[in-house]
Amino acid sequence: MLKTSLAGSWLQLGSNCRSDQLIKPDQATEFKPRKTLQRTLTEDEDVAWLRENSFLSSAGFKYKEKTNSTWAAKDASYHSANAGSSCQLLDIPVQENFDLDSFEGKWFVSLKTGVKDSLLAFFMEIYDGRIHFRQNAAGGYDLQAVGSKFYGGWCPRGKGTAVVKDAREPQRMTMYFDTSIGRKVGMKPAWVLKTDYNSYAVFYSCWKETSAGACHPDNTYAFVMQRGSKPLPSGKLEEVATALKGACVDIEDLSPVTHYGYCQDKDGL
Repeated sequence: MLKTSLAGSWLQLGSNCRSDQLIKPDQATEFKPRKTLQRTLTEDEDVAWLRENSFLSSAGFKYKEKTNSTWAAKDASYHSANAGSSCQLLDIPVQENFDLDSFEGKWFVSLKTGVKDSLLAFFMEIYDGRIHFRQNAAGGYDLQAVGSKFYGGWCPRGKGTAVVKDAREPQRMTMYFDTSIGRKVGMKPAWVLKTDYNSYAVFYSCWKETSAGACHPDNTYAFVMQRGSKPLPSGKLEEVATALKGACVDIEDLSPVTHYGYCQDKDGL
């Protein structure tokens, strides 16, 4: 949780004082301590302070936040529309007979769901996302990822791992990236819903299971990868949409990951 510093609080207090409000020595004054100086701020108070005193107040960020809110509303609506369906995690169809060998190699991230946390979403907005899967001795994959941030101004690279916990179901992996954001997110499920190995792969990730055995709408994520950066043919897109629908995810709720071609000479992928 972000913390407002003591010095920052005093500066804010000072900015609220005007010269015509100075206290005269003969005035009886009751001093009331500022609450934020006496206790740790709650998460909501942290965010409220940041919205007024950081880049979160920018027009660009507010537009992104509005977009995320719209996405969350659509997501809730879609889950409501699928109330008659199971949507339970154990019933979600995944790729049968997943072949670890055939899946190896470079993939381009092409579609992804939004991150509900606006602050986290700002730092996770990546373009030109690419991930290289290489099998390791543990029976999973070593991962290398790269993407351009801020339209080519920064080309972050990161290493990670995809762990196969059950060799009988290698398509139900968990992934972790050893980056600042990855360490915050931690190890998360990454299930292969569908892949043809040569053109696309559909991933699903549930970060919070409900008591009914389904995935909480605010913690449901999905992303699509391709072998190349060019758009998929309509027939392949229909296969992607069908795979997502089987996990109670609407393809319309995924946003495209743009590939500008930045960082191509730096990523080693």
